[in-house]
Parts: sequence; C-alpha cells; structure tokens
Amino acid sequence: MLAKVCKKPSLNVNASCVQKAVDTREVAIQAAWTAFNTSINTALVARQTALYEAWGASTTERTSVLRTAWNAWKEAHKSAFKALKTARDVAWKAYKTTMSTECKVNVPGEERLVSDTSGSVSL
Repeated sequence: MLAKVCKKPSLNVNASCVQKAVDTREVAIQAAWTAFNTSINTALVARQTALYEAWGASTTERTSVLRTAWNAWKEAHKSAFKALKTARDVAWKAYKTTMSTECKVNVPGEERLVSDTSGSVSL
C-alpha cells in the first residue's frame, strides 16, 4: 500500500503538512488496534465464562449452550476484525485526501525541478 501512496517522494509538498498527516494516520491506526485488542480480549473472557458454564450445565443442555458460546465468539471475532479494517481504511483515506488536497505546494513552472533519465535533478 505504501508504494501506491508514495511511488517517489515529491519535492513539491509541504513537509510539515505531511508530518501532521502521517501523525494523524498513525494515531488513528494505533487507536484502531487498541480497540481491536480490547474487543478480542472481552470476547475471549466472555467465551471462557460461557464455556465454563456450558460444561457445568446438564448433559441435555450442554450441546445447545456450547453451540451458543462458540457462535457468540465467532460473531465477536468477526465484528472486531471488521471494525479494525474499517478504522484502518478510514485512516488511510483521510491521509490520502489530506495529502492530495492540503499538502501539495504549487510551484511555478520555471521553478519546478526536472529529472533526466539518469536520475540527476536540475533546475
């Protein structure tokens, strides 16, 4: 994904704007992972409690209670991953929007850097 966003560093960007955009994106992704970890931990505790209770139930009820416990875990797990993916996508979309709309610096044509095929840059 990084290659799509930064194929080559541009010299026509506001560096402090990029710093802020990167910082905002990374904080949002960190928060998404924290929320994910909290959700998974909560689901694991709930699963442990439900399984413990299921094995304490009567033999006739056990199968139903076990099925319910595992289905609840499956849904909580799925929901946590979906929330993580959504939060990461939102963070990256906001970053890309900021980069394309706020961080570009318009340089007059005669001041733009020109690169030749050997990779050297000249004015």
